[in-house]
Amino acid sequence: MSATCQDCGRPLLDPESRAAGRGPVCAAKLRPPRGRRTASPDQLTFLEQHPMDQNEQTEQTAAVLAEVAAERVRQDAKWGEQNHPHVSALDAGMATELAREFREVNATDDRSWHTILLEEAYEAGAETDPVRIRAELIQVAATAVVQIEAIDRALADQEHGDIDDVMSGSERYEQDRADEFAHDAADDAANADDAGR
Repeated sequence: MSATCQDCGRPLLDPESRAAGRGPVCAAKLRPPRGRRTASPDQLTFLEQHPMDQNEQTEQTAAVLAEVAAERVRQDAKWGEQNHPHVSALDAGMATELAREFREVNATDDRSWHTILLEEAYEAGAETDPVRIRAELIQVAATAVVQIEAIDRALADQEHGDIDDVMSGSERYEQDRADEFAHDAADDAANADDAGR
């Protein structure tokens, strides 16, 4: 029994929560949303062999994921909710061939983060089952995050010597993107006014 939640550290008042060591809000975060599949037996085995404490997530990964979340907010603000088809038969066929080609490249010394990311993206495009597409897209996202982390480390080592400088550079880039977004929105509004006349 625990008096505080093992995830967030808040006091546990309910006897069931104390027995579980986790409050209802944190417990709900562990349950997949409706319609989402749970981890496969292979994934569960991996997770059991490599237990991850939330505190083990690096600050660098958290910072990158915060940037990704901010980008998602910008995308929704600009485009609204997007619901495109996941894949067509033509896409899947081409993606299967491209994934194979990039897999071959990645088995050589010619591989790069770019070719690794493309292999993962084409593997997602080669799938037609939404559950498998989702699993592949998680790999795409993770590969993109690790590449961003590698870029940040390289920039810190080569140019700045301090990851905080890299992050402030990233923040400047994000501000430039926000300014560009505001400019695009103003242009869109002006064009809409012109079209309405």
